[in-house]
Amino acid sequence: MKIVLETGRLILRHFVMGDLDDLYRIYAQPGTMRYIGSGQVPGYSEVKDWLQRHIDEVIPSRGYGLYAAVHRGSGRLIGRCGLVAQEVDGVEELEVGYLIDRDYRGQGLATEAARALRDFAFRTRPVDRVISLIQSPNLASRRVAEKNGMHLWKWTTFRGVSDVCVYRITRKAWERIGL
Repeated sequence: MKIVLETGRLILRHFVMGDLDDLYRIYAQPGTMRYIGSGQVPGYSEVKDWLQRHIDEVIPSRGYGLYAAVHRGSGRLIGRCGLVAQEVDGVEELEVGYLIDRDYRGQGLATEAARALRDFAFRTRPVDRVISLIQSPNLASRRVAEKNGMHLWKWTTFRGVSDVCVYRITRKAWERIGL
């Protein structure tokens, strides 16, 4: 298991197929998928297919993707956080994405992961900005984006879902933060 990033409380590492049951458990928690895509909980086989494709194709071809978020204190897989290439309004953007197990929410872990990923993106990718796509009613994720130095840039329809907020931080704004 390749470790990509470490923070005070998290290890972000490459997924392995052994993460399947824990990842499915997180997705199946009530409300977890409410603001992800269509809001539907994927079936076990869909999660397995996604995980296999992510391990075999996405990470090797792009060099980045979503990572297993492991809580240092417990050693438990508590979510998925990472960088995702997204086409938004006809332009390829680099998204900082995060999803945390409901038992670990409200502790600042998503913000901790998002900040580390923002810094990682600007240090390793030739991008002028990074974004986060958040369905408008998802106030908790919007607060995470704001704590990550992002500002509401625009509204869009994304993959058939309307009322999606596009938060962004530019490289220049990130450099002003002094990281």
